[in-house]
Amino acid sequence: MERCILPCSFQVDTHVVIHWIQLTKGELRVHLYYDDQDQLEHQHQNYRNRTSLFKDQISRGNASLQLTGVKVQDEGRYKCYTSTINGNEDSFINLKVKGMRNTQLNRNHNINKFMLSDWCIDLLLSANLHLLSQKLKESRR
Repeated sequence: MERCILPCSFQVDTHVVIHWIQLTKGELRVHLYYDDQDQLEHQHQNYRNRTSLFKDQISRGNASLQLTGVKVQDEGRYKCYTSTINGNEDSFINLKVKGMRNTQLNRNHNINKFMLSDWCIDLLLSANLHLLSQKLKESRR
């Protein structure tokens, strides 16, 4: 199963709120976290059982989202909204699903399965470089 990590970071503080929203298709709720736990009751059905945060790293300012079972339909613009007692921030990621290979028919379920190439690595590299440049600017202040 293909997976991808959408990077997001925030300034560490208390009362952490993390909302991941897919903007391309009308602000779909991808993943919500507050009160020190996932709050998935209002998560859009397209993302059920496919998202997770790195809970052991939230206290270090990591709000990155892991998306599993990546599909072409996941492509689009995502917003990572983070909030703490000292303020909030929005970060944006454009997810592009490219490098599709031939589809294979799964006879057991009669559905198409897509084989994905290393498109996720390109996304992570460009997003991490952007985050690194932001942190360098902040440290110079």
